[in-house]
Amino acid sequence: MLFGVAIGALYQNFTYGIIAAFLSHYFLDLFPHIEYIKDVEGTIQKIRGTFNNKESIKNTSKVFADFLIGILLILFLTKANMHFFVFALVSILPDGATIIHSLFPSKASQKHHDIHTEKIQFLKYKKIPIFWQIFSQLFILAISVAILRFFI
Repeated sequence: MLFGVAIGALYQNFTYGIIAAFLSHYFLDLFPHIEYIKDVEGTIQKIRGTFNNKESIKNTSKVFADFLIGILLILFLTKANMHFFVFALVSILPDGATIIHSLFPSKASQKHHDIHTEKIQFLKYKKIPIFWQIFSQLFILAISVAILRFFI
């Protein structure tokens, strides 16, 4: 979310900012990073069946915490312009589409799912040392903070 806000905010034109924020998600998914929920579809299926499953509750809590931390960072690093929150939400839409696909599979959502998880996130199937996965995330975080602090 933070990178989507940073990239979107670089544009004077709000529409271009939305497009850039949306595409930033796919760009970041090209790089190796840690997925804190290994099986999104399996987790959603468990949530649909019962919310008492400890793993489902843990994974849902991780997503909520991640979202909350992102919003807090945006509030801390920006002037809380409403455009920034739009950029943040737009930047996570591809993952939202994955969740919708898990809940309500269709041909269209399957097409997006295949492109998003098989083509764009192709490195997640490679053995990348955890150091590089964490480094890439910290590097993007640093770039996002720098953009928001020095260019916006």
